[in-house]
Amino acid sequence: MAAKGWRPAAHPVDGALASLQGIPLADCRTLLLAGPTNRVGARYFQMWLQNRDGLLSHEPAVAGLYNKGSYPSTCWVEVLSTEREAVFPGQELPLSDEALLAPLVQTVPPGGHMMVEYESPAREETARALARGLPPVLTPLGYTLFRLGCGDGIRDWYISEGWAEGPRKLQGFKALNEEQHLKGWRRMAQELLDFLQKGEPSTDLRGPVQYLLQRFLKELADPQLAASIRRSLTRLVKGTS
Repeated sequence: MAAKGWRPAAHPVDGALASLQGIPLADCRTLLLAGPTNRVGARYFQMWLQNRDGLLSHEPAVAGLYNKGSYPSTCWVEVLSTEREAVFPGQELPLSDEALLAPLVQTVPPGGHMMVEYESPAREETARALARGLPPVLTPLGYTLFRLGCGDGIRDWYISEGWAEGPRKLQGFKALNEEQHLKGWRRMAQELLDFLQKGEPSTDLRGPVQYLLQRFLKELADPQLAASIRRSLTRLVKGTS
């Protein structure tokens, strides 16, 4: 199942990661393994699935890194890979990003963040959307992070570190306080409005656009921004009538 040096994640050494041990997911139960640390002290982890017959999936459903630092900003999760199916002998269970990322989001504290790669074939739609100039929050992966509660700020994250930077990824933040939350949402709302100024969104984007604008409108007490959001919502509704 896993190489030497890996062990079941447990309290207190593995912090919030250990809270995901044995939770239900896709008609299975999770098995969290903690591995070695990387050069900056973050710990590798794997999330396996165990079906009702007690059999383990052929591959870990999620593999990544987990860091529990002394400050909120140094607490993060990085998802390095995910599987689209949990494969067992004679059984294949579909897995969605939402199902796999939701429990991991719960381990991110206020002030922390989650990073998820988008270079794998499973997330090529997100890569294409970013290449077309869509705001990160409007890509499939960014939209999922927002809906799961890790979207007080979403950015396309890629820093050259001498071939040690890993794959391109989206980074979703949890605000430390209300001020950070509102600041992040104002920024994303403006990015979305700027995007809409360039033209009408495609049919498949109308639902996410309206959802995001309605969420921003509900919380942002900014008269000028609220007026722009209302105009955009009105135009979108008229466009679908």
